[in-house]
Amino acid sequence: MAGAAVLRDRRIVVALRDPGEIRFFDSTGKYLFRAGRQGHGPGEFATVQSLEHLRGDTILIVDPQLRRVSLFDPEGQLAGTLAIPLAPLPILREAVSRLSNGELLTRDRPIFYPLSAYGEVRRDSFAIVGVSANGAVDTLLVTLGNETYQTTTYEGSSGRSNRARLRFGLVTSFVTDGERIYIGANLAGGVQVHSGDGRLLMIIRTHAARERVRPEHIRRVSRENLARLESTRVPEEIKAGWRRNEASAKYSAEFGFYDRVLLGAKGTIWLERPSRFEGEAKQFVVHDSTGRAVATASCAPGFLPFEVSPDEIIGLWRDDDGRNHVMLYRLRHAP
Repeated sequence: MAGAAVLRDRRIVVALRDPGEIRFFDSTGKYLFRAGRQGHGPGEFATVQSLEHLRGDTILIVDPQLRRVSLFDPEGQLAGTLAIPLAPLPILREAVSRLSNGELLTRDRPIFYPLSAYGEVRRDSFAIVGVSANGAVDTLLVTLGNETYQTTTYEGSSGRSNRARLRFGLVTSFVTDGERIYIGANLAGGVQVHSGDGRLLMIIRTHAARERVRPEHIRRVSRENLARLESTRVPEEIKAGWRRNEASAKYSAEFGFYDRVLLGAKGTIWLERPSRFEGEAKQFVVHDSTGRAVATASCAPGFLPFEVSPDEIIGLWRDDDGRNHVMLYRLRHAP
């Protein structure tokens, strides 16, 4: 599943990777109709990577294989397409969303990172870029990426040099409401809020201290990963390589300030506290439009939020059998 959103009339729209299509449901979950299908023509998808809910209930679907985004109106009709122009090597350009001025918002990151000493943890930068309808490119911002390190990964007995993400390490999350770009790079200064042309408008201070990663965190994550590995139907030789990768994985000494930035209703900013274990209940610190922390929120265990509307939160929940469900929860306010 690539994403889900609640429209203003409370209909629900869901983007599915397999099959590649968008499905519309009423507020009770009753199926209404679908839009899009597998293919290469207008309104069709080779791959469905993500869904973005834009202003006016426009739905944006990113298709990296066809290098385009497709825009659909609330009735599922194709409203337009935007091409994702290639960036010069060694840069990979990935579409993320669209700004209200019509520019396509992309992430430009290196395909090949400079080699570093094995095990050395580093954060390489990437650019946030606006692409106009005529293909003109404007670099809006440059920010730090995720913490990674150089290592050798194994697929069976053969190994290759690779970059791996530092477990529990610092990550970068950025989102847009069409007018502003919110960058959460897990820096001590806080979350940066920029205008659509890249000007810094505000910094949202994050006052929570970073929690220390304890040995029991590492043991549990490794145990969960190995259990998932053993249940996978692949040759034993492949599993042996995966076990080797698991044994050599590196962990941060501390969790980040947050894992993700999510935009809520009325200009609120939801900072997702770091998850320590798979299926752990998501915890959020909610800031108002001025950046002031005003509330905390807790979700059901195993629930991954996609979007926060004024009274509800929609996302993906995985049951004990590993089946995915789109769930819509009503926000409850503690007295």
